[in-house]
Amino acid sequence: MATGEHRASAGWRRLLPLVLVVAVLAPYGSLLVGRGVVITDDIFVSDLMNGEVPARVAAGRMMRQGEWPLWSPDLCGGFPLLGGGAVGEPLSLLLFTALPPVWAVNAYMLLLLLLAAGGAYGLAR
Repeated sequence: MATGEHRASAGWRRLLPLVLVVAVLAPYGSLLVGRGVVITDDIFVSDLMNGEVPARVAAGRMMRQGEWPLWSPDLCGGFPLLGGGAVGEPLSLLLFTALPPVWAVNAYMLLLLLLAAGGAYGLAR
């Protein structure tokens, strides 16, 4: 193999993760700019919007107010945030504490997509 060919293939391999990120995020442009939010339309995966997001928003609000998000009297008749999974995950707790709910949901979904794509890339490699 010629030296020029080796450099070209090495350069392409370095760009492959960036190409992967662009390919994963490209269909979700409206989420990147805050003009949309993922809303699922079937019962099986609607837990995100019906259960997890309200708990995560409540946990983020409580953290911004300086409270530990263990229990929220605002959800249903009272909801254990620690047992509901909203507090047990540092990524979503950080996002929902630092960002408004729409941006937090979008960032959370996009980060999960990137993590899945990175895992698939690592496995394939």
